[in-house]
This record gives sequence, structure tokens and C-alpha cells, in this order.
Amino acid sequence: MDTVGEIKSAVTKLSREELSAFRNWFQEYDSDAWDKEIEEDVAEGRLDAIAEQAMRDLDKYIREKYILENNPDGKYDCSPEFIKKLLKIVGNNPEKLHGYRLIDHRSGA
Repeated sequence: MDTVGEIKSAVTKLSREELSAFRNWFQEYDSDAWDKEIEEDVAEGRLDAIAEQAMRDLDKYIREKYILENNPDGKYDCSPEFIKKLLKIVGNNPEKLHGYRLIDHRSGA
């Protein structure tokens, strides 16, 4: 009998509790093996092209669909009051905004 066949046979003889313990162990073992495989692929550069394409796609999506628009309607311009308040907070250091979310409460769509 081959090893896989022996394992299958042994698993069918486990009690519920033993099967549960085996299942938990195997999930962790399999997850660790997958992580190791991914780490090796990354170290060998096998995922570089995929990662670079994903970053290009994300950048394009953010620029074109989500955050930035070319020639947006003027109704979406920040008010002078808002700009003054924002500049008081950040000055010439936009890094001060790191960790904060700007919310537009206007109802333009």
C-alpha cells in the first residue's frame, strides 16, 4: 500500500475528536507549507512581474476611477475657506494628514 493510501485508511478510523484534532493540525501544516512556498517564490522573483502589473493596475484604477479626475466639474473645487483651514493645519507639510481621512460633506455626484 502506498503512503497516501495508508493515511487515507488511518483517517477513516479516527474518532470525531481525533479527526477534529487532525483537521486542525493539517490546516495549520498546509497553511505553513503554502506560506513557505510563497516566500520562496518571492525570494526567487517568480512573482515580480505579477506584483508589478498589479501595482500598475491599482495605480491606474486609483487615478482614473477612484480619486483623481481630469478636468473635474468646478462644483467639486474646495472652497477658499476650506483651503485656508487646511493650510492652517498642514502648512507646507501634507504629511500631517497621514492617518486622517478627508470627508466631503457636499452632496454633489
